[in-house]
Amino acid sequence: MLISAILAIENESDRQFIERLYEQNYGIMLYRAKGILKNHARAEDAVQAVMLRLIDRIDLLRACNASSVKSYLLTCVRNEAVGQLRREGKRYAGDAEEYLRTLPDDGEPVDASILYREQVQALVRALKSLPERDYLALRMKYYERMDDAQIGVLLGIQADTVRSTLSRARKRVLQLLKKEGAQ
Repeated sequence: MLISAILAIENESDRQFIERLYEQNYGIMLYRAKGILKNHARAEDAVQAVMLRLIDRIDLLRACNASSVKSYLLTCVRNEAVGQLRREGKRYAGDAEEYLRTLPDDGEPVDASILYREQVQALVRALKSLPERDYLALRMKYYERMDDAQIGVLLGIQADTVRSTLSRARKRVLQLLKKEGAQ
């Protein structure tokens, strides 16, 4: 289905752009999806679903640098894979677990280490409860270190809107953390 969709793109330059994007990023996108779904065929379906949606966003993708596009692709694949799990009534907590495994053991007292881990878990829960646009905006800003203009292009909004979205999202996260008592 993906091949026929790519072949249906009328503009030769756009068709080549999507083909190149697919060829250059297929492996890493599949790896990301497979890490979440634990199934090769379902991971391929997730990658193809993302690529089909990206055909409508060619102009936005062309406006971004290669590393921003790759980050965006991986975020889309992650969201698609997690969405598949949610539709099946399953949950994915892999990002939090992966992050917690990477925390160094720096000889801190156990209580401080446990408290820190609990705070990180609370933050991850708060971020996951945000609307997708807010979550993506925060992720792109602080994790992927994109500027407001780049985020705006990828989310299809103005840079001023990005700033207000980030402000509201930060406030929402803080409220959720206060409510949970994990600030």
